[in-house]
Amino acid sequence: MTDLTTRLRALGGACAEYAKATTVADEVLSQTYATTLTTASVGREYADACIAELLERLEKAIAHDRQPYPTADAYEKVCAARDGWQARAEQAEAALTQARSERNVTEAALEETRRDIRNYLDGMSEHYIKPIVLASIERILARHDAGGEG
Repeated sequence: MTDLTTRLRALGGACAEYAKATTVADEVLSQTYATTLTTASVGREYADACIAELLERLEKAIAHDRQPYPTADAYEKVCAARDGWQARAEQAEAALTQARSERNVTEAALEETRRDIRNYLDGMSEHYIKPIVLASIERILARHDAGGEG
């Protein structure tokens, strides 16, 4: 009986070890399952939060696009018009500068012509106009002395 008892005890010990190992394995599996479920739950909650945030952004983007803001095409047209106005303003300024320059040249030529005319008239008055005016004054005085009205 000793042999059988030893074998039974050994078998009982093995069964106890197996039961212990099974209990430990069940606990590990249970903890792993619980951790997996928790991780999956947290992951799902995170995914749900991300999806909710993306949906909110999408709704805001759609609402923004429906606002009566100018489109990129309208912006480009305004910029092109502004550039056209700027070019026309620069052309007008260049034309104005040219006209001012031409006016200055014309005014200088006019002043020179006025000087020439004054010099001519001054020369004429010495030789031609003064004798005519003096003769007219003498005739007026002569009529006045004769008793006539001047």
